Amino acid sequence: FKDQFMSGSVANGIPKETAHSIFELMEFFAGYGFNKSHSAAYAVITYQTAYLKANYTVQYMVAQLSCEKENTDKIVEYIEDCRRMGIEVIKPDVNESQNDFTISDGNKIRIGLGAIKNVGNKAIESIIESRNKTGRFTSILDLCKRVDMRVVNKQVIECLVKSGCFDSLHDSRAKLLAGLDTAMQLGSIANKDRRTGQKSLFGMGSDTSMHGNGDFGTDIEAPQWSEKDLRQAEKESLGFYMSSNPLDAYKEKIKKISSASSADISELPEGEEVIVGGIITNLKQTTTKRGAPMLYITLEDMKGTVECLAFSKEMKTYQPLLNIDEIVFIKGQVGFQSTTPTLRVKEIIAEKDALKHLVKCVTIRLDAAQFDETKLSQLKDIIKKHSGTRPLFFEISTPEQGITQIKTSSQYFVSVTDGFLSHIRELFGTESCQINQTELLAMV
Repeated sequence: FKDQFMSGSVANGIPKETAHSIFELMEFFAGYGFNKSHSAAYAVITYQTAYLKANYTVQYMVAQLSCEKENTDKIVEYIEDCRRMGIEVIKPDVNESQNDFTISDGNKIRIGLGAIKNVGNKAIESIIESRNKTGRFTSILDLCKRVDMRVVNKQVIECLVKSGCFDSLHDSRAKLLAGLDTAMQLGSIANKDRRTGQKSLFGMGSDTSMHGNGDFGTDIEAPQWSEKDLRQAEKESLGFYMSSNPLDAYKEKIKKISSASSADISELPEGEEVIVGGIITNLKQTTTKRGAPMLYITLEDMKGTVECLAFSKEMKTYQPLLNIDEIVFIKGQVGFQSTTPTLRVKEIIAEKDALKHLVKCVTIRLDAAQFDETKLSQLKDIIKKHSGTRPLFFEISTPEQGITQIKTSSQYFVSVTDGFLSHIRELFGTESCQINQTELLAMV
């Protein structure tokens, strides 16, 4: 492969001597890095998994999700991966879900009951066994009557409700929780009668049959949940959001400004400074060994969560931003507590101020073949309207010269705002504008 590597490097503008040195370094490392049989085995596994993901994508992701169903951070990462590939992940259902994740409705992925917090294997077995023996459940009351209430207890059913397992049977999770005690009382009577072999006269006279199974809960008075209540219930029961995510509206902004995601932190060297954007989901105050206050901040992005440590100085400085559900960007240094990755907080920036404080320069990518005088005039107007202090670069692509980068003079420096970025992307496309946390070298 040396000749191929050398010719490819030179073709890409790398000096021949540099390419030769790089290849020798790789060749030397390959001789001692690790056993060749080990690398060969890993290569086979890598090929197999890549083949499966490329050709049986839904089946592969179902297997991945099922293997990690008790690891919330991995589940969040894989669900985001599914969404990126256009695969819909749908909420659990008491009549459809198995223990593991499954394929449902064609190419959708159904969340398994085993991914719901506080729902153990014995409870899942009881639910699935009853469903297989006597058919689909018609209501939450029907479930309470038919399953073994000794293992499917109140905590289990609450989590089933909060995660959306009964949404196909009932239109209000709030009403189900409000009427849960009644359903469980009637279910317990049915359980007891079944164990003792007793039946009500003609199957009609006892309290257990006074409530219709299918319409249970319709007459219960309970205030409807807000969207925030719904999200919080799903977060408690699943560990992630299903109906909607408070970060959806900020997803692109977080992706563009953050230098790393929560999933990247464990792979970075200790001491490296990064910027991570997300929503604060938990705050836990404690003290250091010397008695000084210290705060653990759980920051969640689209890939998972990361624990951030703020000490007394940062706690005091950024107190107004230290709230649950606050969307922020945290600049900090990577650290490790045992093997758990953390961020040592240096700065916290409100979402609305992130572009102004964190973006140091902007690059606009232009294709010369699609550029005309009208767009040039519109671009000048946008730059003039958003005049500021951040350096502006252009990357101009031409068939003859490839990509040329140009730094503008200070009269074309801009103020980086949501409005500026929106106008540029409307004019040249969603990928036309790149924002940077560090200043680029001036190039002509």
